[in-house]
Amino acid sequence: MLLRSPVFLCCAAFAQPVFSQPGAVLPLKPVPKVGVAVIKPSDPNSTNRFYTVRGSHFVAQNQTVGNLIEIAYGLQHTQVLGGPPWLQTERFDLEAAPDQEGDYSYKDWNLMLQQLLADRFHVQSHRETRELPAFTLTLAKGGARLTPTTASADAKPHIDVKGRDIISIVATDADTADFAKILKEAIVNRPVSDETGLSGHYDFTLKFAPDRTAMSATPESATPDLPPDLFTAMQQQLGLKLVPTKAPADLLVIEDAQHPSQN
Repeated sequence: MLLRSPVFLCCAAFAQPVFSQPGAVLPLKPVPKVGVAVIKPSDPNSTNRFYTVRGSHFVAQNQTVGNLIEIAYGLQHTQVLGGPPWLQTERFDLEAAPDQEGDYSYKDWNLMLQQLLADRFHVQSHRETRELPAFTLTLAKGGARLTPTTASADAKPHIDVKGRDIISIVATDADTADFAKILKEAIVNRPVSDETGLSGHYDFTLKFAPDRTAMSATPESATPDLPPDLFTAMQQQLGLKLVPTKAPADLLVIEDAQHPSQN
């Protein structure tokens, strides 16, 4: 999964002007738009679920509209409220192409997915702010144990999450904001803010057992070579820690949505 920076901004017609030097204004960059999107119901027997960017196309398989909303707006499941029940139960396969070929980032695709959800699923929503359980990502005692990346200068951040009984997070050319984002989206299901103060990009692997108690009747009978839980593994392997907290969080309240219009 390619990650870069927190995304899911509200769609606007144009980016803000950028000043390269006093008095010099660069041209406004149009927000990319979806040109063609093919949406169909998923195979009910399929257990394969993913989303990715392939070339200039966004591809998703076996995703609910609720999942797509979370992806498009950068929110956790608990941050999306309302809408008809089928948003969380009916699954779809999706392939979308931009109106112009090019090299589009995940940030670009988040904006395009917001447009697609409005155009094809007729999603109507509004935002609210409430205080929710959250985590802060900070440095553990002794500081970070992260290896500066060896990726080329034009590489893109890449983070894979693999495994079930033992989870591996393998990162290449990722910064701690990328890591906080994948923790939020795939691991802890809570907002995670990066407060490490680190600005570099790193290569690292984190291995942990998602729930040791669920795998054995008592801690004494646990498999000896089983890796530690997430919180211990992060401190031992990366020199980072997750601190529970509460923080104001954006909520997206779905007012209305409809089944997708024809391809």
